[in-house]
Amino acid sequence: MALAPAKSLAVYRNLLRAVQGAFGSDAPLLSAARDEIRTHFEASRSVADAEEIQRLQGEGQEAASFLTTSIMQMQRREGDGDTYGLELNANHDGGVVEPIVHGMELPKEDK
Repeated sequence: MALAPAKSLAVYRNLLRAVQGAFGSDAPLLSAARDEIRTHFEASRSVADAEEIQRLQGEGQEAASFLTTSIMQMQRREGDGDTYGLELNANHDGGVVEPIVHGMELPKEDK
């Protein structure tokens, strides 16, 4: 992302803040998310086409927004057996939260 480095850096920082908010309590997942962000930005470092840079910056902003508004992580409740809690904050979209129960099948991704 050779052109507009200030905006690219801002997108990079927004993504790092978003993963910190989404995965801050899960060190392995947080580390993996940071590595993934770094990998994508390093792979795009040499892009010189202005339209491609804009597209990549837009994708980064969209990903940061998605992480901030749509990703929530359940946390184990101390002293409450094997129960988990989910705390929504003002940034979350307010969509439907479905409980995860033992043995449930998750939707499979079409490939």
